[in-house]
Amino acid sequence: MFKRRLVLSFVGISMLVMSSSASAHSSVTIDPAGDIATSTPPYYDIVKAKIHATGDETGVHEAIVFSMNLAAPIPQLSSSTFFGANWLLDTNAARVGPEYNVIVRWCTTATHPRCQPGAAHWEGALNDFAAGGTQTYVSMFAVDGDAVTLWLDPQRIGSPGRFDWIGATRSRGAQPIPEDETELASFRR
Repeated sequence: MFKRRLVLSFVGISMLVMSSSASAHSSVTIDPAGDIATSTPPYYDIVKAKIHATGDETGVHEAIVFSMNLAAPIPQLSSSTFFGANWLLDTNAARVGPEYNVIVRWCTTATHPRCQPGAAHWEGALNDFAAGGTQTYVSMFAVDGDAVTLWLDPQRIGSPGRFDWIGATRSRGAQPIPEDETELASFRR
């Protein structure tokens, strides 16, 4: 009797696992806290960056989710402050450098010339370096305390099955050396 229950339990669990939607892959990089200049505010200090896919085997509600956790919550920022969370994506190993920059930033046109006009605000953007730096805007993002998240349709970056990436924070627009950056990581869907 015990053996039959065990077999039936195993069959039931197996059927449940097999009927569940496909699991999404994720790529996470942990960055040590305190690895930024002492004069840099701690909300520029990355402690974890992650990229994962959502959706199921049918492709319904599919997105690539970019998230970053910082060493401290982002405070209310002034209009003269620039904050940028970036995920630099290398989707084509044959080309030198990243093809895309996924961005969530606090900005004005005074702090970054490519920021949308108006009062200081949060915005999501995607730079396509392979297309000469073409920038488009992304409406699905969130900034909540020490967490920054952006949802992106994979078609916006050519629906790659795999890419390498680095997370970075910036305190100035087009800053060549970031305040903090993660190690190189790989993502596959």
